[in-house]
Amino acid sequence: MIINQIKKAMKKSIILGCIMSMLTLAGIAQNNNSGNNQNTEQQVSGATYTCPMHPEVNSDKPGQCPKCGMNLEKKESTQYTCSMCPDVLSSVPGKCPKCGMEMVVKQAAAYSCPMHPEVTSDKPGKCPECGMKLVKNESQKHKMKMMAGCCK
Repeated sequence: MIINQIKKAMKKSIILGCIMSMLTLAGIAQNNNSGNNQNTEQQVSGATYTCPMHPEVNSDKPGQCPKCGMNLEKKESTQYTCSMCPDVLSSVPGKCPKCGMEMVVKQAAAYSCPMHPEVTSDKPGKCPECGMKLVKNESQKHKMKMMAGCCK
């Protein structure tokens, strides 16, 4: 009688152990699958990495350049915006979801702080970090010179 009770208890323990093992393995498999989805999303997003010294070297993930060993840098993707709704940004061309106008390539900021180049603006002003006057970026100065020279 006691032996039968021990056998039943052992069977229950073995079955419970198997169920616990299967649940643990299912959880591990779920975590691995979610990691794969993240990698797939990164690849689908079209992130491209390139060498600053060898622009012909491209990769879909960060790493080192096989030619010189430098770290590959992420290529900036083109952003599109609506001229009527500047808060609307997109990585693909198309129509603005707010007003229906065609999206245009977002232009680089025209002004930046000489001391804090990360501070940029599309209009003149002062740097919030140091109070210096924002200066016109070189590419914008060149465009203005070209435009001024054509209409004399």
